[in-house]
Amino acid sequence: MKLLQKRFVTLVLTFLVAWAVSGCLGAQKPPPDYYMLYPGPSTEFTGLESGVTIGIGPFYLAPHLNRLQIVARESNTRLKMSESHQWAAPLKDTIYNIISVRLAAELNTSRIYEVPSRQKRILDYRVGIDIMQLVGELGGDVKLVSRWVITSGDGKKELISHTSRIVEPTGSDDYEAYVEAQSRALIALSKEIADAIKAQMKA
Repeated sequence: MKLLQKRFVTLVLTFLVAWAVSGCLGAQKPPPDYYMLYPGPSTEFTGLESGVTIGIGPFYLAPHLNRLQIVARESNTRLKMSESHQWAAPLKDTIYNIISVRLAAELNTSRIYEVPSRQKRILDYRVGIDIMQLVGELGGDVKLVSRWVITSGDGKKELISHTSRIVEPTGSDDYEAYVEAQSRALIALSKEIADAIKAQMKA
């Protein structure tokens, strides 16, 4: 009798362990899809530094955007932060790099630097950028709102202050189309800043 009870208990325990393991395995989520913003066509530069000297900074990204999860709008007051669709690198760094690359291409210069910096450089212009909004609805429009300021190289004289409002349609309700629209918006912002610098250079 005791032997049968032990076998019964063993079978029950085995079943419970197997059920628990299968439940845990079944609850595992697939790894997220990772995305990178696209900076547009690259520009080839020689090893020698040349062109106008631009310092970028301070650079600010709204806290609700500065996270690994891709943020999309669900309503006027609610945002969705996707665990299954994430950035492959910190978004603030990626946006900064895209703007640097696009300014270099638009202004035909290899002299784009981050400021403030430990290494002192003589700058022609400084650009301070505040990305306040870079979000939209899947299948709808992505909206970018950014305030930026161009000053003299020493930062003492403000030359232009502007708020850009850029809208890019996604064309599809998937995250790849959403990220592509965000990329186009940042490229358009970079061109606006570059055009303003060009106007200052001609003044």
